[in-house]
Amino acid sequence: MGTVPAGSPCHFRWAGLRGGWQGPCTYGCEIPGGLAWRPLASLMQSHLAFVVPTVNQNHQCQEPWHPSGDWSTFPEWLKTRDAGKTDKELDAVLTYLQRQCGARRVGVVGFCWGGVAAHHVMMTYPGLRAGVSVYGIVKDSEDVHSLKNPTLFIFAENDAVIPLEQVSLLTQKLKKHCKVEYQIKTFSGQTHGFVHRKREDCSAEDKPYIDEARRNLLEWLHKYV
Repeated sequence: MGTVPAGSPCHFRWAGLRGGWQGPCTYGCEIPGGLAWRPLASLMQSHLAFVVPTVNQNHQCQEPWHPSGDWSTFPEWLKTRDAGKTDKELDAVLTYLQRQCGARRVGVVGFCWGGVAAHHVMMTYPGLRAGVSVYGIVKDSEDVHSLKNPTLFIFAENDAVIPLEQVSLLTQKLKKHCKVEYQIKTFSGQTHGFVHRKREDCSAEDKPYIDEARRNLLEWLHKYV
């Protein structure tokens, strides 16, 4: 398992021993100019120990997706990258945080594909303290409401990947069935990827929403982890 460093991996600033697992955007996806979520990982690192795994799922030999590729083929390519099959990587991260860092309270954050993975593990890992799914949603399960831990969902109003109808359906199911704390926030006028947008790509109009979403993310982790 590869990792993206986000500062000293065992440096804790919160009271207690806390750690986190950050699910990246679509794994195997090449992003020119560096990974946009690295600065956000560094921001979270200032509050707790964080590990950003490289999730391979035995697809090491497959060609990564590049933004210059034919986007009409992207849905088929994505089917070979199942965000619900991240248990091996998560188990490795939990073992690392517990044995190497002494972490006893662990949370999960995921963006895009990683947001789907975060939603998945919130449904399957009761030992985690909390999770944040950022524009990611499990679509192929009737049990999307079966959260085991407090979960924050962050969505964008103008997300071409996750239409508001899906957010509405998730909201209805959680209201009816969910038995743990959760929150769903949809940010007006924003598009997919706004929370982990690089500083130079943030417009003055979008910055307040980006700052609020990042603040909400950290506050959720602070509250439950």
